[in-house]
Amino acid sequence: PISTALYWHLSNVIKYLKTMNEITERRHIKKIYLLLISYCILDSYLNPIMPTTIIRFCELSCIVMAIHHEYKLYKSHRLSYPHGFAKILYVLLFLISISIVIRGNWSGNIKNILLVAISPSLMMAYLIPFIIIPLPNEKHLNTILQCFYIGSLLTIPIWIINSHQLVQELFYGEAIGKYLPFFSAFLLGFLPLFTKKKKMIIIGIWAFYFLLMMLNARRNVVFSLFLYGFIAFAFLYYNKIKRNASLMIPIVIFLLLSIATVMINWDNLTQNTFKSMSQRAKEDTRSGVEEFFFADFLTSPIEDWIWGRGMDGGYYQEMFDSETGEINTNRTAIETGYLYMILKGGIIYALIITLFIIISSKRGCSNKRTRYIGLILATYLIDSYTTIPICILTPRAILFWFCVSYILKNNPIKRYDTINRFNKQNNKTSQQNISQHFI
Repeated sequence: PISTALYWHLSNVIKYLKTMNEITERRHIKKIYLLLISYCILDSYLNPIMPTTIIRFCELSCIVMAIHHEYKLYKSHRLSYPHGFAKILYVLLFLISISIVIRGNWSGNIKNILLVAISPSLMMAYLIPFIIIPLPNEKHLNTILQCFYIGSLLTIPIWIINSHQLVQELFYGEAIGKYLPFFSAFLLGFLPLFTKKKKMIIIGIWAFYFLLMMLNARRNVVFSLFLYGFIAFAFLYYNKIKRNASLMIPIVIFLLLSIATVMINWDNLTQNTFKSMSQRAKEDTRSGVEEFFFADFLTSPIEDWIWGRGMDGGYYQEMFDSETGEINTNRTAIETGYLYMILKGGIIYALIITLFIIISSKRGCSNKRTRYIGLILATYLIDSYTTIPICILTPRAILFWFCVSYILKNNPIKRYDTINRFNKQNNKTSQQNISQHFI
């Protein structure tokens, strides 16, 4: 009958439109992540060949285009937000972030204002959560993981360009590559989703960066990379070992051989290859700066503890500027992540970020589908003491807010599967009813 044909035609049109909307949504999300990654690494690629003005303009362009694609998703009602207590945290984070940004140093001409706006340690550090969290990340996991894979590949040319500086006594060695290898470290838990060739590349980038950090004696990065690798290994092989206990035999043999090899060559490794790491193993590099921080804050108004000192806030510590020869007494950064949060946004800001980590990791670990991401988020509780992984816009911050967004939306993978099954059953029932009606 004509009515039946019309129904099927309309049904196909609706399916086609839904498919096109999903494709458009996926493209916007892909562009947003690639633009954020590009923003992170533009300086490393362009600094040797272009003036800083052009580089800053390119960074600004990346941010503007990313916001443009975000706006497109907003106009098509594709953005979503956390629910329940997580929504309250999101609103509080928004309010305190505005407070931190407003209290920054916005004086000067338009150029200075734009430099503040696009700085990864200034305004962008507090804008990034509100770009990533609303995205429908849960629906496009594979697409986002491919973006992270591309980001990890971009590390290789940077390593080649800076090959003469990969190993050095100063701490700058860990920032060569702009922390892009953390994308590979994160992808270790998703290896089954990649081809054999891509698996080898992911593992290779992670392993090479781990080795570099050992040679550079960057203890915090080594520890973080080890945690990522251990969690990924446990996550991928736990169920296999549970089903087949015999798989433990080659793993145990490999571990025993590795330990034996290390013990036999221990003196050579600690006195030659990894001499810097062995010397710095017990070195305390945090207590000194923390004492300066507390000495300053203990004589400060209570408001500094509650609200922080804003985006450009600092504390008293004398530092020698090798470029100008001057002594600066206002240090605007501190290596301890939690104290950095207090410095900028006070205890309130530090508490909100910590609650995001705890709630997200707990909810993630309670669901088998999100357990790996939940465990990765839990590592930020440690990393936020040893370094600053969240409050500066780097790949580590992108990973953090992606994980938070992915988990906090009511474990949406399971929800979408349920919705799809429900819709299919309803469509099937409706079609049967319509067919019976027209018959």
